[in-house]
Amino acid sequence: MNIIEFQGEKYEILLTEKQLNRIIRKLAKKALSILKKKNITKIIVIMVYKGAIYFATKFLTYLSKYILKENLDIDVIDDGIIVRAYNEDNVPLANIEILYDLQSNVRGEHVFILEDYSDRCITFPAVIRNIENRYPASLTSFAMLGNSEFNDRLIKIKQSFDIEIGKILNKPGWISGHGLDNKHKGRGWPCIVRKIVAA
Repeated sequence: MNIIEFQGEKYEILLTEKQLNRIIRKLAKKALSILKKKNITKIIVIMVYKGAIYFATKFLTYLSKYILKENLDIDVIDDGIIVRAYNEDNVPLANIEILYDLQSNVRGEHVFILEDYSDRCITFPAVIRNIENRYPASLTSFAMLGNSEFNDRLIKIKQSFDIEIGKILNKPGWISGHGLDNKHKGRGWPCIVRKIVAA
């Protein structure tokens, strides 16, 4: 077990920076294959703020690198959305609240949606449905991580939507690191960690 300490608390490292980069590269290569297969020359990439910024930055860097390497004529346009899916008591809302909306008109456009962690599988599918209702030409979603505790929901959304998940974490509990935080701790860390709670 790899452990780090921060401000007197211990955290188990679930995924190292190297492992995360490997996951993101794999998703970016999958995205490239979709673009080539569909002969797409313009793609709007939507980040689910705030957490997905860290994942999206690397994803877009790798994707652009692959596009340049193959000298492909593809325009990549980034955009973002901020939503609220839970109330103050952490109870899911009937409908997501959009706190910051897209600046792009996605009607008739090809779209990718990026989310860092599809935990309880509530926010991510709600965002996907919202974008679907704006009638894009095509829509593919990418989540860096998923949670095995809600595997039945993961299976259901994968059956309903065109979605790629980089890695499923086995009963991770409350995790942080990369774009995720636990009470404002962990966001921006290069790895994914789980706080170790004393017995």
